[in-house]
Amino acid sequence: MPATGPRVSTERSTVAGLGPRPVAAAVGFVVTAIVYLLTMCRTVGFIDRGELSAVACTLGVAHPTGYPTLTLLGFLASRLWPARPILALNALAALLVAAGAAVMALAFDAALEAAQGGAAGRARGERGALSPPQRRAITALAALFTALVPIWWLQANGFEAYALHALFLPLVLWLFLRYVGGRPAEAPTRRAGRWFAFALGLSFTNHMTTVLLAPALVFHFFAARGLRRGSFTELARLVPFFLLGLVPYAWLPLRAAMRPAFSWGNTVDLARFLDHVTAWQYRVWLFGGWEVFRQQAGWFFADLPRQTAWAGLALALFGLWELARRSWRHAALTALIFAATVLYAGSYQIRDIEPYFLAAVMAVGLCAAAGLAALHRRFGPRAALALGAALVVAQAALHYRECDESGNHLVEDLTTNLLRSLPPDAVVFTTLWDYTLSAAWYLQAVEQLRPDVLMVDVELLRRRWYLDQLERQAPWFMAKVAPEVARFRREVEPFERHRPFRPATIEAAYVGMVDSMIARHQAERPVFLTSELAPHHGRGFRRVPWGLARRVTPDSSYLPQEFPAYRFRPWPNRANPYVATVSYIYGRALAERMLYEQDSGRPELARRYGDYALRFAPPFGLEDLPPMALEGRELTAKSVEFFARLKQVVKGG
Repeated sequence: MPATGPRVSTERSTVAGLGPRPVAAAVGFVVTAIVYLLTMCRTVGFIDRGELSAVACTLGVAHPTGYPTLTLLGFLASRLWPARPILALNALAALLVAAGAAVMALAFDAALEAAQGGAAGRARGERGALSPPQRRAITALAALFTALVPIWWLQANGFEAYALHALFLPLVLWLFLRYVGGRPAEAPTRRAGRWFAFALGLSFTNHMTTVLLAPALVFHFFAARGLRRGSFTELARLVPFFLLGLVPYAWLPLRAAMRPAFSWGNTVDLARFLDHVTAWQYRVWLFGGWEVFRQQAGWFFADLPRQTAWAGLALALFGLWELARRSWRHAALTALIFAATVLYAGSYQIRDIEPYFLAAVMAVGLCAAAGLAALHRRFGPRAALALGAALVVAQAALHYRECDESGNHLVEDLTTNLLRSLPPDAVVFTTLWDYTLSAAWYLQAVEQLRPDVLMVDVELLRRRWYLDQLERQAPWFMAKVAPEVARFRREVEPFERHRPFRPATIEAAYVGMVDSMIARHQAERPVFLTSELAPHHGRGFRRVPWGLARRVTPDSSYLPQEFPAYRFRPWPNRANPYVATVSYIYGRALAERMLYEQDSGRPELARRYGDYALRFAPPFGLEDLPPMALEGRELTAKSVEFFARLKQVVKGG
């Protein structure tokens, strides 16, 4: 039921809930900030963290959808912090997620206040009706419980868009509930609506999955206001404030016109800008069919009991039932947030799917808050607070090691080892974005680690904007293949402009361009290919195992190299496909060199390489693997099985 007039006016702060924060929010922020700062990564991490950090430090344009708000916040943090920029960016991520936990307490409080009828409920003499201090204690515990769910907690470990998303999701929900809970004609309600609309627009400048809140918010609004003309007029008045929140997107074309070092999408015209902010590049992975949904959503539902300490999920289910009994609108709001998130995330065909379930985790937390409130009404405050506190402690105890990324140096070590093992002025062709390429953007441009080495992303070569970026970064590299690049640009332009195109012609021009890049630079510079690249790249040349890549050479003469001594700091107690793949990259490179030395008549040296390769084996077996999304288990098993076979070869050799 909606909150009554007197209740809204007495508990709401002076500016539509934006005044002094309750103690519940402060507790949520302080506790989670301490935990998050202790467990955050101290260096560059997997996937997009390196790229986003490089973009923030250099004021560039990030991958779709651009993330201008995050970029600007990151730039300020990197300038205010006197030490290593990556530490400032990771600390910013931790504090953003902690702020999200604080706002989550406010959102849960607003929902329970409205669902129990506020002061009116207590005036009717409802048994066990919560007072504001009691309700806020419960919502603080529920917010802490939610913030320690691994899916949520892990977003605080490194600089990524999901860290800011973990703040915007509860912020939008809180402001919306404060807005809808008031009378439309009152000034505080109108102000709350403007803040909500602005925050909603600003949230879209960080992550487009904010749209997953739309079905729930639209339904709840019309259920509260009624499906009438005045309701549509009320929404129309919010549109200017929503558009004001979108203003940071203007940064993308403005900055792209300045030709920064990193300018993904080169958003200098309207067509490229729209493609970028709507993530046109990634639509191919949306709605991947039943098999994708079975794996992604199946992982989420299979792991959710463990992530919520089992008892937390039971409490949330009980809370949803109680919420439906007391306020069907709020129960529907929560259920729609959960359902829309699972349907979308479950259909998205990417490996790092966990953050896309953030809104569903928030819905579970809201249900848990309702469950604690119901226990308070039935058994009194001691039982509710004791269970809430026990759940928070259980979450921290069960998941601390799992979410502790302070010891994760794998990406920095791998990228550093790769770069430092190369001769001067080398060119590396690779597709290892998640493991080295993204990190190299940051380490080379910001920390000046081996800036003489040119890292070329073979997949991004399919995009004209990346060719533009290479022309700015390495004009000498592009000048030698100008005719081939021009031909590929002509062939791929219809595809990028959404006009009829010829896939075979584009592919032929692309392969010819890449082959020319390899062949023409090999004569003057050391050229390397990483081992995952398809055999057709660099046809006509030999690939000699060298360091963590393969050196391109025109003949079969023996190429000696200094025996490596890689800095490798294992990440203990972690079994996932990223850790396993790092081990596989080291192991495969050393095993290939072992075979090369063996074939070159150097059996003792070959054995040294084999023994060294085994030192990088992942410290877990197939029986230790937890539930994983998409092909995660297969990738992890690939590494485990590779080292098992390698051990047999080395011991039998």
